[in-house]
Amino acid sequence: MIEKLGFETDKFDESQQKLYELLQFFVRLILVGAVFHFLLWLYPDTSAYQSFLAHLLNIGLNLLGFDFTVQGTIIITPGVEYVITQDCTGWKSGMALIGLTYASTGKLRKHLKFLGSGIALIWVANYIRVVTTVVLAEKGILRFEIVHGFLWRWGLTAVVFAIWLLWYRKLQQTDDEPHSSSDEVGDD
Repeated sequence: MIEKLGFETDKFDESQQKLYELLQFFVRLILVGAVFHFLLWLYPDTSAYQSFLAHLLNIGLNLLGFDFTVQGTIIITPGVEYVITQDCTGWKSGMALIGLTYASTGKLRKHLKFLGSGIALIWVANYIRVVTTVVLAEKGILRFEIVHGFLWRWGLTAVVFAIWLLWYRKLQQTDDEPHSSSDEVGDD
């Protein structure tokens, strides 16, 4: 990318090379952010998946001894209705992992195995997040707003970051360099 501007990256010293790699990371992250905001603008209909997730969550809650029912995207309890919204699906966390992976390497196809397993881990963490949020609220241990709005929102963010960081450190320990001066933005 920068070679096209007339810079010779092979003549960069170590600190310049690190700054160049950081620049590549941020440019890629901005590109992924633009795609993410476009998806937010489109606001695709995920009600079928939300309903499916509500049923799966209800199975887990019933296995824990609760007797709830599901109606569409709503888990119905004797006193409260929990609506499984698009944000409850964890899709933004999956997008964040994809974005961090792309920003780190400029490649996605090469890391599909990692992305598949990482997104599966995020899905499990999200499932646990929603179940524990309902359980803690129903048992009166913590208020729903505290569990949902703070603990688990930031908890899922930490899970995404931890998955990415472990992968990135492993990537750096292999012969596969995360960045190289020949990588271009959008090179896949």
